[in-house]
Amino acid sequence: MSTLTIFGGNSLLGQHVINAAIDSKKFGTLRVWNFHSKPEIRLESNNNPETSVEYFNGFESIERIVEGVNAVINVHDCHDFSVKPNVVEMEEHNVYFIQKLLDACEKGDVRSLVHLSSIFLQCTSLFPNVNSRELKPLTSKFVPFKPYVDTKRRAEDLLMNHHSDLQIVIGRCGGIYGEGDVASPICDAIYLSDKLGYLPILGDRGGVYQVKVFLRGYRRQGWARAQISL
Repeated sequence: MSTLTIFGGNSLLGQHVINAAIDSKKFGTLRVWNFHSKPEIRLESNNNPETSVEYFNGFESIERIVEGVNAVINVHDCHDFSVKPNVVEMEEHNVYFIQKLLDACEKGDVRSLVHLSSIFLQCTSLFPNVNSRELKPLTSKFVPFKPYVDTKRRAEDLLMNHHSDLQIVIGRCGGIYGEGDVASPICDAIYLSDKLGYLPILGDRGGVYQVKVFLRGYRRQGWARAQISL
């Protein structure tokens, strides 16, 4: 059976990619990479898997983890949406890391690479639907989280301009939440609701930031019912 490499295994999406790979029973071994943190297992279904899971850390292990594998899934991402974002850190993890990964994939004769990008590359802060083609870079001055978007755009450029036999798929993903979630706006909203007794209104009520979510409300100990309006 083949080996699958997953970058960013501690992220929410990474946890579910690991779970899906184990459930597929198509892989004899999973190699899971995180930058510097210890491996986390936040999904009950990932405990005691039948598939062998090997863990790696650090940029220096990138070549070793892709050696001899056919497919690589990268969901490693660095985002800082604060007023003064750490541009250097996003540059390192969203651009420099991708170049290192591409070089390692080419050296290791990897056949396919799936890369996590961001839906923000196709959005503006005024309205999420800009009615333009994905291949056409946005020129709007209202691009949200511009330092982050700039690094993700450059990463896409590196991937699309890479000339080799490596098959590359780029997926632009929006915000996600669900089982194993510890860091999404949904978690923040439930935390505030528990702490304050009410949920503050986010946005200007004019459509800039509105979403209504019905879920089996997240709690650290499990899921209960909750209805949240942002």
